Amino acid sequence: MGNTDSRTIFRDQIQHLLNENIPDSETEFWDMFFTLPVTSEDVFAMVLSDDVRKLIDDKPNNLYHIIEYSLIFMDEAWQQVEELNSNRMIAVNNAVRFLTRIVPFTLENQERTGFYEFWWGENPRAFRLLKACVGLMFTPLYSVVASLQRTSIDNFNQVELALLWKGGLLTPNIGEDVSTQMWDNRYELLRLLLACIGENMYEEMSKMSERVNPWLWLLCSQAIPFSAQLFYSIVNILISYDPYGMWNLPYASYWSSAVKERALQSSLDILVLMLEFVPPNDERLNKLKPHELRAKQLIETRQVTQGALFRNEMQLRLRDISKDEDFQKIITGFNKIVTTGIVAQNTYLPSSQKIVPCTEEILILLWLLIESNEKFYNYLIKSNAKELIVPIIYCILEKMESVSHYGLLCIITNILIKLSENRKFSVSLNAKYSGNLPVSFPNFNGTYADVLIITVGKIIQAGNQALEGIYPSLLIIITNISPYLKSLSVVSSQTIMRFFETFSLQRWLLASPTNHYLIFYVLEIIANLIQYQWQASSYLILYIIRKKDLFVKLNKLKLEEEENNKEETKKSEESKKSEEAGVEEEKIPENRIIGLLSERVEEKVVNSSILQSHVSAESDEIENTNTAQNLPSEEDWKPSQQWLASWKKKLPMAVPMICIQELLPELESYTLKNPKCQDKELIDLIQEEVLVGILPVPHPIVTRKYLNNPITRLWLSCSIWGIIYLKNQYMPLYDPKNIKMFSVQFE
Repeated sequence: MGNTDSRTIFRDQIQHLLNENIPDSETEFWDMFFTLPVTSEDVFAMVLSDDVRKLIDDKPNNLYHIIEYSLIFMDEAWQQVEELNSNRMIAVNNAVRFLTRIVPFTLENQERTGFYEFWWGENPRAFRLLKACVGLMFTPLYSVVASLQRTSIDNFNQVELALLWKGGLLTPNIGEDVSTQMWDNRYELLRLLLACIGENMYEEMSKMSERVNPWLWLLCSQAIPFSAQLFYSIVNILISYDPYGMWNLPYASYWSSAVKERALQSSLDILVLMLEFVPPNDERLNKLKPHELRAKQLIETRQVTQGALFRNEMQLRLRDISKDEDFQKIITGFNKIVTTGIVAQNTYLPSSQKIVPCTEEILILLWLLIESNEKFYNYLIKSNAKELIVPIIYCILEKMESVSHYGLLCIITNILIKLSENRKFSVSLNAKYSGNLPVSFPNFNGTYADVLIITVGKIIQAGNQALEGIYPSLLIIITNISPYLKSLSVVSSQTIMRFFETFSLQRWLLASPTNHYLIFYVLEIIANLIQYQWQASSYLILYIIRKKDLFVKLNKLKLEEEENNKEETKKSEESKKSEEAGVEEEKIPENRIIGLLSERVEEKVVNSSILQSHVSAESDEIENTNTAQNLPSEEDWKPSQQWLASWKKKLPMAVPMICIQELLPELESYTLKNPKCQDKELIDLIQEEVLVGILPVPHPIVTRKYLNNPITRLWLSCSIWGIIYLKNQYMPLYDPKNIKMFSVQFE
């Protein structure tokens, strides 16, 4: 904190600004205002949000003077017009802090307050501010070593290795690290940049597709000097960050500089926003507002290559990364950060490892990488992508109870779907898992695939209605990997049967026009496992036979009054409680008698087709079933017999029904002769059976793929902004009073 006298004087000057018009000519006032030694904490504590709004409404000229003086100090510093002595350094620091506090408020209601014209009028101040902010990030003495010299300040594509903040891409090392003060300056500049590009926060989500964020458009264009320098510096912070401290000693992680961790956080925030930004296309160019047109003109006058208006230079640099060693550096950087939570929970010394709170940003960045850089995706699959499963699953289990992390869980499911599209990844999940997840997890002896299946089961069994939207994605992941699994643990087998029990309930199937899709996925998982890996699915087959009544009931499902709804719910709850107790693979339960059928399985089994809402193996395009077309809103929708018949006849029930029909008599006979038999004996009996020629011929393996579209892109953007908003509550950048982006989601 600044000393008490400075803080008192600073607050007095704020009061003067709120109550009097201070002309530009009163240089004594402005000199004192910018040379008072105040910290960021002082500025955020003593310049209240109501103060800034009062300046905007009542004393706008005072606010204009603060911004203009700040820009002058920053311009002179980054262009090295003035020597950076102590007073000048204080003035630049104050300018950065004042703007960080003020700029977000000027982005609210810009049409009413006139800040569109202020920022984007003649000689656009927005452009000056972005250039000054990025330029200061690579100014000797301020943010890089004083002895370094810059050779160019105009080339957007210029990279001077000595000016990079850390080693990683392009160069393994840049020599000695800078002082803590320089890291603090870097962090504050990153915060200012984050404040400037936050215009999206003040737009309704429904209107975001119609607008272009001119700040981000400029930042990701060829118009800003040092933009390449910024990209590689931010990525290298991630690559080089060491969350474990010297020699990985216990508690050593707490010795590292806190400001470096904060700089990492802000760097990742800016990086994901830049990479997610989509420049306007031709159609949107014709609908630009005046201030957006100004950004367009600035880019056009400074473009080096044709078509620069439609290029996101940051995305292009991400796609241009192609060396295996660079990919490995990035993956290692990811792993070091996302595993800190697991390491912290698996240590014998309480709290001996500090958790780096950047998991959300890392996972978003991973998603953007695998979506945009095919070479990275292929390298990730080839290099052991299954190792990412554990930290990702840890994150899922840790966050699934919180509604605020719904966006993150959706991004994780996108990552897993993208990975599950690849056969090599699915096959790699057969590797034995011997680790220890530091969360509530049943004991089992199995593979990485088992870990994934059990995790999906825990999410669904939690019964959180807020997460029902990701159930289809979760089941698609299991569907994609199921044909390649060589084994299935007891707990995984139980989990899959729990899927069937949950999604075959009449009250679930008739509650929504699309809920029935999930039972198709579950039946396809069952069919894949049994048809492709008969012996490995023995426990699953045993549980199918034990739950035979559920399959018969689904086969006979009719649209009637739900007389037995309460009884069905009660049975479901009882089954859920017994399943949640878990079964250890090492301890086979004893005395599990199947018992005689109360109702014989129908002899005629319909060889129905698999669900036709999938990515076909031939065309890789979505085939929409009639059941998915022209659906009314769920509020007005009621199930009809025609609707029920349209999808029920397509249920892929053949495989489980044939297993029940063929194996039940033999198992019944055996249990009657051996009433104290154990499950292991029944499993041996199942494994000895061969149903080749009886089971339907396995269908070609169908892989469902993630397909991007404007809606999912808009949703991703809002999710990223939501995470960034939550992460910046310390000295909050964005005041929630006028934020509109999340209003639709949280009404």
